[in-house]
Amino acid sequence: RPWTNPYLSIYHGAEYIARNFSANQNTGYLQKFNVNKASNQLYNHEYMANADGAASEAAITYKAYSNANILSGAKTFYIPVFNNMPSEKCTVSSVAVPETAANNQVKGLTLSSRTKTSLTFKWDAFSGATKYYVYVKNLTKGTNFNKTVKTNSATLNNLTPASEYSVKVKAYTSSGWSEYSAYNTKHALPDKMSTPKAASKADTSLTLSWTPVDGADGYYIYTYNSSTKKYTLVKTVEDGKASSAKVTGLKSATKYSFAMSVFTVDSKTKSGAKSSKVSAETKLLKVKLKSVSSPKTTKIKVKWNATNGTENGYQIYYAKDKKFKKIVAKKDITSKKTASYTGKNFTKGTKYYVKVRTYKTVKGKKTYGSWSNVKSVKSK
Repeated sequence: RPWTNPYLSIYHGAEYIARNFSANQNTGYLQKFNVNKASNQLYNHEYMANADGAASEAAITYKAYSNANILSGAKTFYIPVFNNMPSEKCTVSSVAVPETAANNQVKGLTLSSRTKTSLTFKWDAFSGATKYYVYVKNLTKGTNFNKTVKTNSATLNNLTPASEYSVKVKAYTSSGWSEYSAYNTKHALPDKMSTPKAASKADTSLTLSWTPVDGADGYYIYTYNSSTKKYTLVKTVEDGKASSAKVTGLKSATKYSFAMSVFTVDSKTKSGAKSSKVSAETKLLKVKLKSVSSPKTTKIKVKWNATNGTENGYQIYYAKDKKFKKIVAKKDITSKKTASYTGKNFTKGTKYYVKVRTYKTVKGKKTYGSWSNVKSVKSK
């Protein structure tokens, strides 16, 4: 698919269920045992043949709700009621893991600390254990390794930053090896990522690009204020494989400094190591031409939307053709607050085309923004 980490498995698994199971199979039970008469695929569109499945999966679901501390929340139960059932309750065979095996399992496996190159796990001491075998899968790289320790904790070193590791433990006693614990899956903390680049520029947005980080589940994008020396989070990218993102809502003709950091689903901290900064400047704002009219003889009035960026003013072009090869007049407006201008001395009865653009003066040199839309009017 690939569903390579818990986040992707949950997200795309839910998406898959929503897409492939109708409103008539709206519970886990009905997905596995399609007994809803309203279904047009009654008894067929299901994926379980284990008669004990409902009981074993109910136990698993209960445990998951308990571990997530959401047992107390309100719940709605959809319970199929069958006809002609026996009056006495049926006997039930043992389901899931036999009790003897459960008692022989290492329990309490938790993460106690981590860095970008290490994970430290601990677990409940196992009665009579003389050593523990720690099995580790690197889910990001698709590799595995193991470690044997004599205490009920282990530190895994020389790990890859941001990579995801799945760990299970078993104990050794005079009776032999116990059952493995349940897996505990965690990421190493992310490392400082490479410096992003300014991929493209617009008047109120900038697009950044970067090299995706193996194991990342997403990225934070910050602006940096050199005066206050503070970072401000402006965008969260919820895709570890992403290599670019557009930052919108910026001021036109303004210089910005950006830095980025990596996060994983289980270390979604905003205090992670930030990249080096990259600076880029937005373009001058593109003006929207609102109207062009001829209120009086030989006069043409132009209206546009004033900008709120760092522009200094506007430039108006008048021409007798829509491609502006026959320009007859130009006018510079020296205040960015001005939003209209009336020109005079145009030829009566002649059609004129008009467009507007912003400009900014830096060290005595004018820089121009993109042209507005074009409008035309016949002079009175």
